[in-house]
Amino acid sequence: MKDALRMEAHLFLLCLRYLTRVPMARDLATSDDLRVRATKYQPLVGALVGAVGAAVLGLAGMVWSWPVAVLLSLGATLLVTGAFHEQGFARSAEALAIGRDRMSVLRGLQTSSYGRVGTLTLGLALALKLALLMELPPGLAAVGLIAAHGIGRMAAVHVTATTHYAREEGIRALVPGVTPDGYRAALATSGLLLAGLVAVTSLAAGLCAFLGAVALGQVWRMRAVAKMGGYTRDCLGGVEQLAELGVLLGLTVWV
Repeated sequence: MKDALRMEAHLFLLCLRYLTRVPMARDLATSDDLRVRATKYQPLVGALVGAVGAAVLGLAGMVWSWPVAVLLSLGATLLVTGAFHEQGFARSAEALAIGRDRMSVLRGLQTSSYGRVGTLTLGLALALKLALLMELPPGLAAVGLIAAHGIGRMAAVHVTATTHYAREEGIRALVPGVTPDGYRAALATSGLLLAGLVAVTSLAAGLCAFLGAVALGQVWRMRAVAKMGGYTRDCLGGVEQLAELGVLLGLTVWV
């Protein structure tokens, strides 16, 4: 039992290291198999990132105005993650918009930078996220942050489990897959987050948040599949970011 718990803690730390910039022990053992098994914790790590944002939101709201608190909250989540998904969103937006065929899109995704399309797309997404959070009352905004970050990571896990990887060579190891049991565990975590959201809002609000996440995440997945026949790591950033926005958009419908 102790060995099993120790292994689960190890997998969680691996996932935390993959998705955030939280300092980890340098000797944390890893392998392709362990990374795949750790994928199930992505929604939980996302919820923790959201919880950091929620904590900053609450503390900052005691000192500054609501817009300032929301901005500081967003900054805290970007600091914790190193803008991991935001960078992928911007890079994939640029490549999908500029690339005319599969190979040109993949070449665009290989660059370490992005141009005006990626910058504007990310800027608009962040501005929309800020505007949506400002429309929510403080308590609901905090809960929404936790749910949005967790469900957003679940959207990326779902694409990993159900969609073809676009590259036939190269950096596939940088995008860990997920086992059937791992997918079910991630789905259960997301279900708990959604249930918590329903508990503090309503069934209708929770349903709108869920449908918003599914709809926007699938838009990005379908665009990637149409352009290059599958997804890449950067495309997962777009799926995650849009799923986050979908949750917040669904919530604001019922404010």
